[in-house]
Amino acid sequence: MGVDLGDLRSIRKALDKSQSQMAALLGVSTRAIQSYEQGWRTPPGAALKLAGYMLYLQRREGMTDTLAPCWEVNQCDPALRETCFASQIGEGRCCWLITGNSCGDRTYDCWPEKLARCRACEVIRRWLAEPAADGVRPSAASSTPAPGQAAGPPIA
Repeated sequence: MGVDLGDLRSIRKALDKSQSQMAALLGVSTRAIQSYEQGWRTPPGAALKLAGYMLYLQRREGMTDTLAPCWEVNQCDPALRETCFASQIGEGRCCWLITGNSCGDRTYDCWPEKLARCRACEVIRRWLAEPAADGVRPSAASSTPAPGQAAGPPIA
Protein backbone atom coordinates (compact mmCIF):
# COMPACT_ATOMS: atom_id res chain seq x y z
CA MET A 1 0.00 0.00 0.00
CA GLY A 2 1.33 3.44 -0.89
CA VAL A 3 1.31 6.72 0.96
CA ASP A 4 -1.47 9.30 0.62
CA LEU A 5 -0.15 12.88 0.57
CA GLY A 6 -3.53 14.05 1.89
CA ASP A 7 -3.33 11.84 4.99
CA LEU A 8 -0.95 12.98 7.72
CA ARG A 9 -1.02 9.61 9.51
CA SER A 10 -0.02 7.84 6.30
CA ILE A 11 2.92 10.20 5.83
CA ARG A 12 3.96 10.01 9.51
CA LYS A 13 3.97 6.22 9.46
CA ALA A 14 5.98 6.16 6.22
CA LEU A 15 8.51 8.47 7.90
CA ASP A 16 8.54 6.11 10.91
CA LYS A 17 7.87 8.96 13.35
CA SER A 18 5.81 9.04 16.53
CA GLN A 19 3.07 11.63 16.91
CA SER A 20 5.29 13.70 19.21
CA GLN A 21 8.22 13.52 16.79
CA MET A 22 5.97 14.57 13.90
CA ALA A 23 4.56 17.42 15.98
CA ALA A 24 8.09 18.70 16.62
CA LEU A 25 8.99 18.45 12.93
CA LEU A 26 5.88 20.40 11.91
CA GLY A 27 6.04 22.91 14.77
CA VAL A 28 2.65 21.98 16.19
CA SER A 29 1.50 20.29 19.40
CA THR A 30 1.15 16.54 19.78
CA ARG A 31 -2.54 17.17 20.50
CA ALA A 32 -2.84 18.84 17.06
CA ILE A 33 -1.34 15.76 15.37
CA GLN A 34 -3.78 13.55 17.30
CA SER A 35 -6.68 15.78 16.25
CA TYR A 36 -5.64 15.66 12.59
CA GLU A 37 -5.24 11.90 12.62
CA GLN A 38 -8.57 11.30 14.38
CA GLY A 39 -10.38 13.55 11.91
CA TRP A 40 -11.42 16.06 14.56
CA ARG A 41 -9.52 18.80 12.73
CA THR A 42 -8.33 19.15 9.16
CA PRO A 43 -4.56 19.52 8.86
CA PRO A 44 -3.51 22.75 7.17
CA GLY A 45 -2.31 22.30 3.59
CA ALA A 46 1.07 23.74 4.58
CA ALA A 47 1.52 21.01 7.21
CA LEU A 48 0.62 18.27 4.70
CA LYS A 49 3.01 19.76 2.14
CA LEU A 50 5.87 19.97 4.64
CA ALA A 51 5.29 16.41 5.84
CA GLY A 52 5.07 15.18 2.25
CA TYR A 53 8.24 17.03 1.32
CA MET A 54 10.10 15.43 4.24
CA LEU A 55 8.98 12.05 2.91
CA TYR A 56 10.10 12.98 -0.59
CA LEU A 57 13.53 14.00 0.72
CA GLN A 58 13.84 10.75 2.65
CA ARG A 59 12.90 8.63 -0.36
CA ARG A 60 14.79 10.69 -2.92
CA GLU A 61 18.05 9.21 -1.68
CA GLY A 62 17.00 5.75 -2.84
CA MET A 63 15.58 6.78 -6.21
CA THR A 64 17.50 5.18 -9.01
CA ASP A 65 14.93 5.26 -11.78
CA THR A 66 15.15 7.61 -14.71
CA LEU A 67 11.48 8.45 -15.03
CA ALA A 68 10.97 11.51 -17.22
CA PRO A 69 9.73 14.72 -15.55
CA CYS A 70 5.99 15.09 -14.96
CA TRP A 71 5.44 17.42 -17.93
CA GLU A 72 6.77 14.77 -20.31
CA VAL A 73 4.98 11.85 -18.65
CA ASN A 74 1.68 13.79 -18.68
CA GLN A 75 2.33 15.19 -22.17
CA CYS A 76 1.64 18.76 -21.11
CA ASP A 77 1.01 21.33 -23.80
CA PRO A 78 4.18 23.40 -24.42
CA ALA A 79 2.22 26.65 -24.06
CA LEU A 80 0.92 25.56 -20.66
CA ARG A 81 4.42 24.48 -19.59
CA GLU A 82 5.56 28.07 -20.03
CA THR A 83 3.30 29.04 -17.11
CA CYS A 84 4.21 25.98 -15.03
CA PHE A 85 6.56 26.82 -12.17
CA ALA A 86 7.74 23.21 -11.78
CA SER A 87 8.76 23.21 -15.45
CA GLN A 88 10.43 26.61 -15.14
CA ILE A 89 12.65 25.39 -12.29
CA GLY A 90 13.15 21.93 -13.81
CA GLU A 91 11.63 20.05 -10.86
CA GLY A 92 9.40 17.34 -12.26
CA ARG A 93 8.95 15.35 -9.05
CA CYS A 94 7.93 18.10 -6.62
CA CYS A 95 5.24 19.66 -8.80
CA TRP A 96 2.59 18.39 -6.34
CA LEU A 97 3.83 20.93 -3.79
CA ILE A 98 3.03 23.97 -5.89
CA THR A 99 -0.47 25.43 -5.81
CA GLY A 100 -1.22 27.45 -8.93
CA ASN A 101 0.89 25.05 -10.95
CA SER A 102 -0.17 23.86 -14.39
CA CYS A 103 -0.72 20.18 -14.97
CA GLY A 104 -1.96 18.38 -18.04
CA ASP A 105 -4.53 20.68 -19.56
CA ARG A 106 -5.11 23.29 -16.85
CA THR A 107 -3.83 25.34 -13.92
CA TYR A 108 -4.89 24.35 -10.40
CA ASP A 109 -5.55 27.18 -7.93
CA CYS A 110 -6.64 24.91 -5.08
CA TRP A 111 -4.10 22.50 -3.57
CA PRO A 112 -6.59 19.76 -2.53
CA GLU A 113 -7.99 19.78 -6.08
CA LYS A 114 -4.47 19.59 -7.53
CA LEU A 115 -3.55 16.82 -5.11
CA ALA A 116 -6.48 14.78 -6.44
CA ARG A 117 -4.91 15.03 -9.92
CA CYS A 118 -1.45 14.24 -8.53
CA ARG A 119 -2.67 11.01 -6.94
CA ALA A 120 -3.14 9.61 -10.44
CA CYS A 121 0.22 10.84 -11.77
CA GLU A 122 2.77 8.12 -12.54
CA VAL A 123 5.64 10.36 -11.39
CA ILE A 124 4.14 10.83 -7.94
CA ARG A 125 2.88 7.26 -7.69
CA ARG A 126 6.40 5.97 -8.30
CA TRP A 127 8.08 7.72 -5.38
CA LEU A 128 5.10 7.20 -3.08
CA ALA A 129 5.07 3.47 -3.78
CA GLU A 130 5.92 1.40 -0.77
CA PRO A 131 9.47 0.03 -1.06
CA ALA A 132 9.54 -3.73 -1.52
CA ALA A 133 11.03 -5.96 1.16
CA ASP A 134 14.41 -5.65 -0.57
CA GLY A 135 14.15 -1.84 -0.41
CA VAL A 136 13.64 -1.47 -4.16
CA ARG A 137 10.68 0.50 -5.48
CA PRO A 138 8.74 -0.71 -8.52
CA SER A 139 10.41 -0.01 -11.85
CA ALA A 140 8.69 1.64 -14.78
CA ALA A 141 8.04 -1.78 -16.29
CA SER A 142 6.51 -3.25 -13.15
CA SER A 143 4.40 -0.18 -12.30
CA THR A 144 2.81 0.16 -15.73
CA PRO A 145 -0.17 -2.19 -16.12
CA ALA A 146 -0.61 -4.25 -19.23
CA PRO A 147 -3.50 -3.27 -21.52
CA GLY A 148 -6.76 -4.29 -19.89
CA GLN A 149 -5.23 -4.64 -16.41
CA ALA A 150 -6.01 -2.41 -13.45
CA ALA A 151 -3.27 -0.08 -12.29
CA GLY A 152 -2.28 -1.40 -8.83
CA PRO A 153 -3.69 -0.21 -5.52
CA PRO A 154 -4.81 3.42 -5.23
CA ILE A 155 -2.62 5.71 -3.19
CA ALA A 156 -5.60 7.53 -1.75
